[in-house]
Amino acid sequence: MTSPLFGVEVPVLAHSLAQPDKGAGIAMICTFGDSNDVTWWRELELPTRSVIGRDGRFLAEAPWISTPEGQERYSELAGLTVFSAQKRVVEMATESGDLTGEIEKISHPVKFYENGDKPLEFVTSRQWYLTNGGRDQSEGGLRDALIERGRES
Repeated sequence: MTSPLFGVEVPVLAHSLAQPDKGAGIAMICTFGDSNDVTWWRELELPTRSVIGRDGRFLAEAPWISTPEGQERYSELAGLTVFSAQKRVVEMATESGDLTGEIEKISHPVKFYENGDKPLEFVTSRQWYLTNGGRDQSEGGLRDALIERGRES
């Protein structure tokens, strides 16, 4: 599937967190919007496509957008806050004809900083991780050995 506006290939994958009672029941996983996206990213081993910087604004570049039109549209978002970028994306989708029908305000639970008045945004950062073979599914492999070792008292 190709995303509207930016022309990025987005996989359509099944997952138990997709809610069939919400529209088509498929989730467009664009890391990272909420904690479900983090779960999907981890469990489905998706590539990381960060757009929010540590300052809470859209990053200057999105290297996975390969079309000139998509890059041009993204450049309109670079430097904007999430709130401003959301408004601009709605305008762009309306202008391009990708957004049809009436816009409906919805509410859903989001996490806030305990003294804050704005929703938290997921920001990726580089971390170290040592491969331990935990995903090795082979019989008697390192994963089994680690689990067995963990059961020892």
